[in-house]
Amino acid sequence: MNKLIRIIAVITFFCVFSCKVVSKDFFCFGTEEYKQKEKKNRINTDEAADLFAKYFFEKHPEKNKIKVNLNIIYDGYYIFSASTILYNHKTGEYFLNNTYWVNGQTGEIIKPNKKKLDIILSLPLKEVFDKEFTNKP
Repeated sequence: MNKLIRIIAVITFFCVFSCKVVSKDFFCFGTEEYKQKEKKNRINTDEAADLFAKYFFEKHPEKNKIKVNLNIIYDGYYIFSASTILYNHKTGEYFLNNTYWVNGQTGEIIKPNKKKLDIILSLPLKEVFDKEFTNKP
């Protein structure tokens, strides 16, 4: 009986004091929800793409041209890549290894390390933002 009470006490303790999992919002490019979220951000998609391209050319001066891809806004960040962002339709996972995140409010750019994002989409993305930039010395 004492063992059962201890187990219940431990479970209760962890339920009360454990970290809360917060669901973060994501918006697929080309949808009405994306457009509404973009209006709330201080930086729009084109400006964020310009910031990313400038940052990319600073980090990779040997590159002359880049094609910028964007699929989603996640938790207030525009997620850009210089290559195709991989999405597994079976598991609902975005593989964000080679992505750069541009904050929609501040313009700050971060590069997450080997991150994976679980998002279940009912349909494949029909629209993807892509834009080419050239490095102007």
